Amino acid sequence: MLVLSRKAGQRIVISEEITITVLEVLGSRVRIGVEAPASVVIRRSELAAWPPIRVVNENGQVATSKVENVVLSQVG
Repeated sequence: MLVLSRKAGQRIVISEEITITVLEVLGSRVRIGVEAPASVVIRRSELAAWPPIRVVNENGQVATSKVENVVLSQVG
């Protein structure tokens, strides 16, 4: 594991496609922003085990997805 120290406003770039920005540090809490292509799945570790749900897209096709993936794809 790589451990880095960053201050609010500083960034970490991963493979030129993903940028993580430290937005705010409040005591023991850190707010981060993640910029990545829509094809990259980003989820909080505590949500990774959620059960799949049925999703119907604009064409009426049914897909199996996870709640956090659906929400992130809508944010775009």
